[in-house]
Amino acid sequence: CSRDWSSDVCSSDLYAKSSIDMSSNANTDSYNSSNGAYNTSTNISSNGSVGTEGLLTLYSNTVIHGNTSAARYQLNGTAQITGTQGAAPNVSLPAIDFSGPQTSNNNGAGWTITGGTMAYNPSTKALTGRGTITFNQGGTYYFSSVNISANSNLVVSSSVTSPVKIYVLDDYITSSNFAMNNQTQKPSNLQFLVGGDMTIDSNSKI
Repeated sequence: CSRDWSSDVCSSDLYAKSSIDMSSNANTDSYNSSNGAYNTSTNISSNGSVGTEGLLTLYSNTVIHGNTSAARYQLNGTAQITGTQGAAPNVSLPAIDFSGPQTSNNNGAGWTITGGTMAYNPSTKALTGRGTITFNQGGTYYFSSVNISANSNLVVSSSVTSPVKIYVLDDYITSSNFAMNNQTQKPSNLQFLVGGDMTIDSNSKI
């Protein structure tokens, strides 16, 4: 489960320490994976809560189906928050230890890359380009940075039985129409620990 930062209970989808920007057509909601796939109106609900201790900026056509907590708000155009708008949360985040994943990881055998120009540089440990990266087994994966071009995909195979933990030392950037598909339908099987900025561009789907 995750956390509703305004009431300190489990239900929030997204939290950032300094700020959150959501571009046009972005939206949050929620579903219960134990009730099946996210594909029917009976398994979609409004617990896609968002929290930040800084500025929450929403651009046109962005919809948060849930509650929000932020120090400041900037809603542009037709942006909407369906739930309550609360004050800034006060969250103590633990430091991310990158030293272990840098030297001990599953980068060598745990994934496949197909299509387009996507490539992994084993010297710099950077992932760049367009295509599909599929994680075929659980484990620890380490990248110095991630910069994925438009119309790309990140997939966790349905055969995965333990968490895929993705460590990114610097920035994690995905461009428009990016799709992330955790085929196991277990949220805990896909985890991100990012040291820099995390950018997910317009029309992307998680």
